[in-house]
Amino acid sequence: MSPKGTIHWLSRYDGSVAVTALKYNFHRAAGRILCRRRVWHAIIAFGLADSIGL
Repeated sequence: MSPKGTIHWLSRYDGSVAVTALKYNFHRAAGRILCRRRVWHAIIAFGLADSIGL
């Protein structure tokens, strides 16, 4: 059997890895949404500018 401290350290380490992975996935998803919004706004802006004749 390994010491309690080692098990605790490992579990804490695994938790931090999970949190890091969750943060990474969240930021990736948020980045995709923001990118889509930007593209969508650009399409609308160019569409409006084109219809107005600018």
